[in-house]
Amino acid sequence: MVVGYVGRFAPHKGVDVLLAAVTGDQRLTLRLAGAGPQQAELSALVERLGLLGRVEFVGSLGQDALPDFYRSLDVLAVPSLPTPSWLEQFGRVAVEAMACGVPVVASDSGALADVVGGAGLLVPPGDVDRLREALLRVGDDPGLAERLRAGGLAFAANCDWPVVAKSYLELYATIARAAPPRRGK
Repeated sequence: MVVGYVGRFAPHKGVDVLLAAVTGDQRLTLRLAGAGPQQAELSALVERLGLLGRVEFVGSLGQDALPDFYRSLDVLAVPSLPTPSWLEQFGRVAVEAMACGVPVVASDSGALADVVGGAGLLVPPGDVDRLREALLRVGDDPGLAERLRAGGLAFAANCDWPVVAKSYLELYATIARAAPPRRGK
């Protein structure tokens, strides 16, 4: 089962947690797209954990290459870890993966619960065992994977820029109609 990650290689992104989760089951392989200050440390961790041959670092990918990368995955992991000064924001990579028909497993942190919602599985941040179990559930339960794909595609459609723009225009029109008239001086 091919698990993927897209993002920055930094401690708050939880890539080390994802590596530990993959270590616990030989059926899991991992493709990592990105770069960052933790890259050397993560490469060394892959070797220490005996994951050579099961983990591939593909480097940073441009927007044009991301859809093919997502479609090469069975599931995308977003294992973000909250810190005292940071919480995961919107989770664009989750929406991008969902738009490509890829199920998502994410930390229940920051805005990820709102983004992933019923279209993915949420796990406690930093919980290696629960992350591994959720990843395997997606791979072992074709019905679940199909429900997550369908839910993800539906959610992602609502994040399309024309749909978002239309929603904002409707909101502004509603506010404009409800605003009290201005009084002159």
